[in-house]
Amino acid sequence: RTLGPGGDPKRDFSDYPSQLANFKLETNLEARFPVWGILQGALFFDLGNIWYIRHYSGESEDTVFRFDRFYKQLGFNTGLGLRFDIKFAVLRLDWGIQLHNPNNPSGERWIHNFKWKNTALNFGVGYPF
Repeated sequence: RTLGPGGDPKRDFSDYPSQLANFKLETNLEARFPVWGILQGALFFDLGNIWYIRHYSGESEDTVFRFDRFYKQLGFNTGLGLRFDIKFAVLRLDWGIQLHNPNNPSGERWIHNFKWKNTALNFGVGYPF
């Protein structure tokens, strides 16, 4: 919830980050493979961002979706996960790392060094798509 809108510079979130916009572009690619019994592994790659459809006062022009620049404002992440298929539900545990953050200053958008702050651990029920 800290990505976007668009290429707007990072904002200072106090307690809980929540980005608002009215246009979202997201895609996911996931390869699943058996590990043992009900346990499956997964490798994934995600990309996307959020934007406003039109300019609102107080917001930067970088927050508005523009066809000629949206691809430069996409965030990328990748990671691996575990899937516990218990027949009536699938429990997911995913660990991902940020590869590209368009909200960072120019020259610092591609993540070159592994840092724990660029990772996230997520738990979910059911497949994400």
